[in-house]
Amino acid sequence: MNDIIKKSNDMIAKFRYKLSKPQTRLIHYFIGKLRVEDLAFQTYDLPVAEILALTGMSSQGAYNKIKTTARDLMKKVFTFEEILEGEQVQKTFAWFSFIQYVKGSGAIQVRFDPGLKPYLLQLKSNFTTYPLEYALAMRPNSTRVYEFLKQASVFKNSKYFDLEDFKRQLQIDEIPTYKEYGSLKRRILLRAKREISAITDLKIIKIVDDKKGTRKVQGFTVFFKAQVPPEEKAKEEVKAEVLAEVLKSLESSATYDEILDNFDPDPIIFPEPQK
Repeated sequence: MNDIIKKSNDMIAKFRYKLSKPQTRLIHYFIGKLRVEDLAFQTYDLPVAEILALTGMSSQGAYNKIKTTARDLMKKVFTFEEILEGEQVQKTFAWFSFIQYVKGSGAIQVRFDPGLKPYLLQLKSNFTTYPLEYALAMRPNSTRVYEFLKQASVFKNSKYFDLEDFKRQLQIDEIPTYKEYGSLKRRILLRAKREISAITDLKIIKIVDDKKGTRKVQGFTVFFKAQVPPEEKAKEEVKAEVLAEVLKSLESSATYDEILDNFDPDPIIFPEPQK
């Protein structure tokens, strides 16, 4: 797979959203279909067979599952704050302006919301790129952490995160599970460390907590370095384990949001990247 994800740095650093793994995979798949020469968003097709492969859905009941995924994506919005003429402005976007799936057609059609054009099309500077396969292989939060680090890697090999800002960016600030830093570190940061190091061109060396002279963690710094992407065998093992978890979750009656918020399997020990 040679498709590339290309996002503006503002989209990575400032957009706040939370998606399930199937939703994350679909959105990144379509971003990977954008082309340098595109002046406006086109209507993009995704064959049903690829949807099943990307999301881990079984072919049984595929129509209803795809319809549900498409409907849920239309409901998903995210926020972006910026300063315009000295005033702080909060914008709200939808991912797509159009989604269509005709039963028996064999494909789903989507079109991105026009408001996303400055962040995805005709990017000449201040953007970050990486292989689509990274986003397809990792959990949503791991992908977000990777994007933050990849953006920072142009200038340095570490990145500091204010804890509350980090929660808001991932839209987990109101989820009780992540109220305590220890839970957030175990469920998100340490998983991201293993997945990013095992799959991508970055290796996380350590995560240092910042208490600023108090007992409460105020933030954390992630130290990382560039690496040659791990061998395909190691990457495939990681993908298979994550996909198995997704399949198990999709078999339940829980909604995607419930899966994302409550999903906490036993920790996976990822293989060390090849040196």
